[in-house]
Amino acid sequence: MSAIHLIEKAGTAQGLKPVDFKAGLWESGYWKVATDTAEKLIGGHIFLHSSWSEPSHFGGQISAFSIHRSPGTKEDGRIIFKFTSLPEGKGVKAPDGAAGEKRIAW
Repeated sequence: MSAIHLIEKAGTAQGLKPVDFKAGLWESGYWKVATDTAEKLIGGHIFLHSSWSEPSHFGGQISAFSIHRSPGTKEDGRIIFKFTSLPEGKGVKAPDGAAGEKRIAW
């Protein structure tokens, strides 16, 4: 199953927020991900990490995404993933890969 692993940068607003806390629905943005890649990740998993050496501290199954629109900001055009948090979203090691804020496993 496909998965995206993302680094949440300390001290920055990554856009992680509950949509429906009781139902476990969350949004996480703002990520520089191509729209076609985001489409392929629907049904897959999202894992949030503090660093690549740390296992995920939060995650779940991606149900949808949207494109953030805020002209003139660095977040404009970035992806916001909508997902259901799952217990298995914690403690997952990221796949090896290049440095940066994301790693994708197909």
